[in-house]
Amino acid sequence: MSVKVAVMGSCVSRDVFNTQFNRNYKWFYECVATQFQSSVISLMSNPVEYNPEKIDNLEPHPAWTVRTELTKEFLPLIKDKNPDYLLLDFFGDVFFGVIKLGESKYITNNRWKVWKTTFYKEIEDPFTIEVNLQHELFMELWKENIDKFFDFLKKNCPNTQVVLVRNEITDKYKSKAGELKTISNSGTVMKIDTTLYQSYWDKMNEYVVSRYNTKVLDMCEKEYISYEEHPWKQYYVHYTLDFYEDLFNKLQLVFLDDMQCEYEKLKENSLKEKRYINELEKRNKKLIKKINFFNNEPVIHAIKRYLLKVDSINSLNNKLKSRKN
Repeated sequence: MSVKVAVMGSCVSRDVFNTQFNRNYKWFYECVATQFQSSVISLMSNPVEYNPEKIDNLEPHPAWTVRTELTKEFLPLIKDKNPDYLLLDFFGDVFFGVIKLGESKYITNNRWKVWKTTFYKEIEDPFTIEVNLQHELFMELWKENIDKFFDFLKKNCPNTQVVLVRNEITDKYKSKAGELKTISNSGTVMKIDTTLYQSYWDKMNEYVVSRYNTKVLDMCEKEYISYEEHPWKQYYVHYTLDFYEDLFNKLQLVFLDDMQCEYEKLKENSLKEKRYINELEKRNKKLIKKINFFNNEPVIHAIKRYLLKVDSINSLNNKLKSRKN
């Protein structure tokens, strides 16, 4: 039976459950729910009404990503599926931020997908909040909503273990010719300050780890770079294949450790149950011995035993009376 997992994050976490990167992951895991490239602020806000025809100009998977931004369907889905593990990363918060559409209504400001749709183009003067532009406001909203997210999990998915993926943004990639180049200067993606963006991501990770019961897959213990022939092209969080293999192995260790803890609990409960059963058996033997004694006792012996008890009680009463006098 496969272990059920869900992902609230990006390709950093989701691609470990992709046969292009880990061919045999389905032998062990079933990914039952994904919220892709979303901000936590968007996820925990109210659903947004929309015209399906205006989620256009996109291939099926990007269109699905935008629809889930609007419906917030991930939350009822994980409540229903009750995954064993939920992998979490904050790419959407760090790289995109959110668009405010109304009171308690936000969507992720996904410029790769949302911006292409008629739905987005018809938003008048979209009000965006990004961690690098309105840092204090964004972090205030983010903390409020990550707390809501963990409260939701506690109430609705109490058996789901959150696994935080801690990664390091890279600015290096290997070209097809094997040359080491810089992503931010490649001209193919938006230039960012990778050190600054990493500091935002680290702050979010630290907030969660310091407050909630999470397991951490630390992918910062080794340097991973990107490469030009990555299936999604070179990017700050598109890594060489060993990243996904190592992440999978780290997750396996978490799972095995949890299984060992579960085994120890069962073993301890079994020992307690065995001790309890042994105690019951001892009591039962004593009780059976007494029952057998009374069942087999001659009537004359029973009468004598009863009279002896009566004599003992009368003698005790006489002594008590003499003390009173």
